[in-house]
Parts: sequence; structure tokens; C-alpha cells
Amino acid sequence: MGMLTSLFTGVSGLASNGQGLSVVGDNIANANTVGFKGSRTVFADILSSSLGGSSAFQVGRGSFIQNAQAVFGQGTLETSSNPLDMAIEGDGFFILQDAAGAQFYTRAGQFNLDKDGNIVNPEGLLLQGKLLTGTQAGQVSTINVASLNSPPNPTSKVKVSANLNSATAAKDPLSGTADSFTIDASNQTIVFEEAGTRLTATINPGTYDGAGLATAIQNAFNNAPGRTLDYTVNYTVGADGRPPRFVISANGAFTPLWGDADTTAEQILGFRSITPAAAGTSFTADYVAVGFDPNKASNTSDFSTSITVYDSLGYGHLITVYFRKTAESVDLDGSGTDTITGNRWHYYAVVQSADSTQGQVQIGAQGYLEFDTDGRLVRDIQQYGNTPGAAFDFTGGVTQSQTIDFDFGTGTAAGGSGRDATTQYGSASSVIFQQQDGYASGSLKSLTIDNTGTMVGTFTNGQTLKIAEIYLARFIAPTMLTKQGRNLYTESAASGSPIIGSPNTSGRGRVMASSLETSNVDLAEEFVKMIAYQRGFQANARVITTTDDMLTELMQLKR
Repeated sequence: MGMLTSLFTGVSGLASNGQGLSVVGDNIANANTVGFKGSRTVFADILSSSLGGSSAFQVGRGSFIQNAQAVFGQGTLETSSNPLDMAIEGDGFFILQDAAGAQFYTRAGQFNLDKDGNIVNPEGLLLQGKLLTGTQAGQVSTINVASLNSPPNPTSKVKVSANLNSATAAKDPLSGTADSFTIDASNQTIVFEEAGTRLTATINPGTYDGAGLATAIQNAFNNAPGRTLDYTVNYTVGADGRPPRFVISANGAFTPLWGDADTTAEQILGFRSITPAAAGTSFTADYVAVGFDPNKASNTSDFSTSITVYDSLGYGHLITVYFRKTAESVDLDGSGTDTITGNRWHYYAVVQSADSTQGQVQIGAQGYLEFDTDGRLVRDIQQYGNTPGAAFDFTGGVTQSQTIDFDFGTGTAAGGSGRDATTQYGSASSVIFQQQDGYASGSLKSLTIDNTGTMVGTFTNGQTLKIAEIYLARFIAPTMLTKQGRNLYTESAASGSPIIGSPNTSGRGRVMASSLETSNVDLAEEFVKMIAYQRGFQANARVITTTDDMLTELMQLKR
């Protein structure tokens, strides 16, 4: 009977509108849930029968809920104080994994560190990304930062920008301490070889002039235990601004071991170069530390600056660079003539005895700075000749002979302006800028994520390291994903397989750091739907009560 059908039609309307109200209630309940995507109710009609045969007079039997469809519209982004919080602007999902390896997807970017150093969501699921460091670099895996550290980097270059006062008087290489030498227990040995046998000459302590030191060196060689040759040492006073020279000769071949850790005399004598004769029976040793005494550096230099450098294990060592304006001749090509035509400063990079394996003050590097009359740097000449100790031997069981390049700017001879770093102007000597490229080891201090989705670690030594790239998953049919609760989704046959890759590529959205995506639920819209469903429910209830009244009237016809 038609009237009974209307009762069931009204019941279906009550059920449909009640379910629609449930969807609205769920949306409203999650209005403050991070990353929540609201749903909309999809109603459909129920066709029961056709009256009149094929006359197409079709009567419906009510309605039902065909689907509660997710709405993946963009939620508003809000700023977060947690550096690990992230939001996706555009399409895509964060990829999560549980301990069993099951994969989940979410738009809620609330992350933090667990006790094992993993990046996890509030449920403890592990965030996945492309690792950029470690043995698994290049693989998509769990992001873990527990064992990250920054290894030390030994200093290989020091850059100094300074002004050296042009009014400083150049030192005469034959004045002051230039021809006065003090020998004591810290600088009295010279190591040499005869026919492969290592021998040691020990100079008697005392204060000598040039000729006296030559005699003392000659005696030291001839008194060396085990020597077989006869040695003579001649001293030549410098001329035309050239430094004094010591020429050591023997009646056979021998090899002086300048730069050897046991040759301590080179620190006070400052020998510059070694030139063996054709038969290997003599050599000359010019000392370049003219007037400069590393043990009395502050008194025998015009200006200095200090900087901490780092060895292969990350230990810091203080190096002091001393500058001395000099009139000494500089022979770069072996021609016997002065190669530098402009004003010149001699610099010495000195490390103190406590930091040197030689157990004494060490000149690790030295050279000359040449300037023109406009105060521009012409040349920066480091490791002049065969300078002994052209590298540093630091204490602490580290790699020895650490070479450090000292950069004072690009001179005009090399095509530079001569004004980009070190100059010689008429103002007080001062350091403008100095920098070195080494650093100690460091442990992880903080994590940040940039807008490319790259997680960057900052370490206690000031260094940064790219740790991982947050990967996103995109689905062809995201509305068909299966909800798992707790802001999680899993793929389904209808959603298609995830397309995984870097943010902001292949249709995937951008990752916004220190941000969270709020729920995309529009409360005003939900309230309107609530009213509509309420009215629909009331109307269907009226269908039922009206049908009941009609049936009551029908029952009263028999009276």
C-alpha cells in the first residue's frame, strides 16, 4: 500500500539527515585538529518501483548516504615555535612508518625527537625522508640524528686584512741584533748526515757576533761525535742591504738536516736557504730572521696579530703573526740581486713552545709583503726560498707538518687591486679582518628545516650539515585514502599508489618550516549545514506523523 511506503520513506530521510548531522558534528569536533581535513555528506535517492509499467512513472523510496567524502582543501598555516613543526602548502602528505614497517600518511606536521634520536609524530611513528649524510646517504629511510657530529677540520688557510703603517722605519739588516746571536740550551744543536749516518753538532752557549758564531759552528761540527770530515765555516757580512751569510764547507759530502725537529739552532739563526755545491761538499745557509728573534718577538717586530688555528684532531693552537718592516735584500730567483723593488715587510707566523713538538718557539711560516708608493700590495711571497719549518708541528699526537697558507690579499703583480686586504697607508698598524678555515669537532646543537624541506643540523663548533630532505607522497585520488584515525591515512586500491619525492616537484606542495596547517573546517558552513539537516530531519518526521494520521482516518472508516 502506498501510504505504508511513505512511512519507510520518511524513516530513510530521518536516517540520512541524522548521518549528515554526524558528519557535521565530526567536522566541528575537529575544528582545532592540526592537519584535519573535513568531510562532506553525499546524499543519494532510493528508487523503489515504477508505476504504470513502462510509463516511466517512477516512485522513490527515500534517501541514503552514498559517501562521506573528504575535502582536501588547504588549511590555514599558523606559526609554531617548534623548529621541527612543518606544514604542507599544496598537495602531498608526510610519510610515516611504524616499528613493523607499515606506512602511513598525514598532513599533521607536529614532530619532535624521541629518546633514540628519531624524528617522530605524537603517536611515535617515524618520519621518513631522503638521508643526505652517513652510510645510508641517498636512501629514503627513518631520519635519525642520535649519532651525528661534526668532525674537526685542520686549518689550511689564514686570511689577514690589515694596514701596516707606512711611517714605520725599515730596519737595517746589519744593525741592532742582526749581527748578535745568543746561543743557549734551546737553540744550540744542528743535525747533519755523513754517508747516511745521523750526527749532531752542539754549539757552545754564549753571545756571539757573526764571526764568532761562525767559529762556534765550525767547532761544533768538528767536535760532533762520529764525524769523519773536516769542516770550515766562513762568515760574510751582508752588503747593499743583504743579510749576513754563513758558508759551511767540508772535504766530503754531507747533508745538513734543516727543518729536523732536533735542529734547534734554526730558530735563533733563522736560516733561509740551503745551496749544496755541485759535489755536495759545501752549502750556504742565509738566515732571513734579520734582527727578528722569535724568543723576543715583541721587541724585534713592529706589529703583530694572533689567531687560533686547528690541528687534525680539532685542538686549537694560537699562532701569532709578527710583522717587521725591513731593508733586507730578497733574492727570489737565485740571481744574487734584490728581487723586491718596493717597500717590504717580513712576516713570521710563530707558535709557542707549548704548542710545538719541537719543544721551542717555532716559526711555522714566513714571507714578505711588497708595497708600492701608493700603499698597494704588490706581492705576497710566502715560504721564501727553502725556508726551514714551512709547516707547523703541533703537539697532541696530531698529523705533523701541517701547512697553513697565509693570504694577505691579491697584489697588483697578480692582477689584483692591491687594496682588497692588506695595505701600507699612513695610519697606525691595525687588523681590519682575519679569518681561518679550520674548526674543532662539534656535537649537534639544534635542528632547523628550510623551505625546501631540507633538515639542517647546527653544531657546537658553528658548522652546519644537511641531514635529510623531507619527502612527500602524492596520490592521484587522495579522497579515496582510508582514514585510520589519529590524523593518519593509508593507501587503498581506489587511491592509487603514492608518488614519492622532493617537495615542490611533480605537483607536490612546499614544506613550510616552523608552521602547522590548521583544520580546513569552515564553522559557518557547518552551522548552515546543521540547520539544513535539522530542518530535513523535522520535515521527514512530519511525513511519518502525517502518514500516521492518514492511516488513523482509514481505520475509522469501518465505524
